[in-house]
Amino acid sequence: MLGKLLKYDMKSTARLLIPIYLFVLLTALLTRFVTTVNFFSDHAPVVINFIIASFVIALIASFFITIIYLAYYFYRALFTDEGYLAFTLPVTTTEHIFSKLINFMVWNLINILTIILSVVIVSFHHEIIDFYNQYKEPLFTQFKIYTGTSVGTFIVLCVIAMFFAMIMSNMMIFAAIAIGHSMGRRKLLNSFLMYIVLNLASNMITTVIVTIFGLSNTTESLVSSNMNDFIHLSFWTNNITSILLSIVLFFVTKYFMTKRLNLD
Repeated sequence: MLGKLLKYDMKSTARLLIPIYLFVLLTALLTRFVTTVNFFSDHAPVVINFIIASFVIALIASFFITIIYLAYYFYRALFTDEGYLAFTLPVTTTEHIFSKLINFMVWNLINILTIILSVVIVSFHHEIIDFYNQYKEPLFTQFKIYTGTSVGTFIVLCVIAMFFAMIMSNMMIFAAIAIGHSMGRRKLLNSFLMYIVLNLASNMITTVIVTIFGLSNTTESLVSSNMNDFIHLSFWTNNITSILLSIVLFFVTKYFMTKRLNLD
């Protein structure tokens, strides 16, 4: 049943998000065209500036629209009139949460890949390729000497850390909506305020965990002596924090959706 629910969620959100991502790619292609054709630089520089500004705005807008729309979709699907239908389905609360979480993660990933591809389309010129081929070895060598970690390993660590951080961020949105919706009137405002509270609380918890690991007291010494140890300690500290908070936020969300649900 989780698969069918996820398929429905993906279809519902794709109606808005896919056209937005296609528009971003279109502005990227248009930006690449006007910046490489001499006619525009010689006779219509205003057009170039307008297209570039539109491209930058499209990138930023796609990022925020994705987050805001998916948060609103979670609210609309489970805490408005649609919620009456959703909770009559033979689906557990856990399946509802996981379906929305996977949906959120997939579209976040697609959004990030769209932004990266758009930037590559606009900026990838032969000069960049030549620069990369010429300075790749010395830059990578210096990076490994300074950090004690290869570029590839560092990228993998960053991707893993980003993955767990995205899960925590999404679960924080879900928990804020679930709690805020149980607090009488002005449910959207309450949800927004709860998100701020949860965000502040997570920062405090992160500070405590960092202190327990001793990272705050040893940062200067680690950076000066062994950057590799600092990177890996930061990696594990951040990931453990994200995982623990995600688990707590999941059970908070589940509790308010099962024990404190108010669809009035």
